[in-house]
Amino acid sequence: AASLSDVAALEDALKRIGEQLLCYRGLCTGLQGKAFLPDCLVPVFEALSHVTYGANLMGAGSGGFILGVLKDGCSREAARDAACEAVRSSGHEQAVTLSLEHASLVV
Repeated sequence: AASLSDVAALEDALKRIGEQLLCYRGLCTGLQGKAFLPDCLVPVFEALSHVTYGANLMGAGSGGFILGVLKDGCSREAARDAACEAVRSSGHEQAVTLSLEHASLVV
């Protein structure tokens, strides 16, 4: 547990949560492969790795949302912009639609 007044401890706790999201994504990908994380989303997670401690795809079916823990000093808009640029530059614009809703990135 981290006190909200102890910034260093709070940041460390957030980092550990992000690391758990990465671990969980690795387990899901190992079990389901591209059925869990299609090629079109790989560039999104690579881009998010620069602004988050960790992120994972949540939800089911042909949609869902990305849950990530932002690094100190990074905004959700920066995460959205990084993810959108990754989609544009990867050529997967037809396969991936991203929107920022309620502080989450919806896929």
